[in-house]
Amino acid sequence: MDFLSQVLESIKNHSHILFTGVLGATFGFLLSKEPTRDRWIGFFAGFILCVVFAKPASLFLASGNYPELFGFILGAAGKSTAEALLSLARSRVLGLVKKESEDAANHK
Repeated sequence: MDFLSQVLESIKNHSHILFTGVLGATFGFLLSKEPTRDRWIGFFAGFILCVVFAKPASLFLASGNYPELFGFILGAAGKSTAEALLSLARSRVLGLVKKESEDAANHK
């Protein structure tokens, strides 16, 4: 029960960020010209990005100020930001795998 109370307390403390993230995701959903399925994917991706990155982004870029603004921006950017982050992660992982295979080939 302690874990559940901590989760509820965290939601209560960050409700303003979650609210602006939902607003941003809704904004992105309504302005998107993509098919409905892609709009929903963008909405949920934007909300997840808001939950995960709004507070750290505000700490890194604005010394902890304006987490709501970052939540809105990440929520609105949704699918495109998620795709960019995934492609960056894939390129880093593939680069590491390629480098390791080259190192292994050089040791033979």
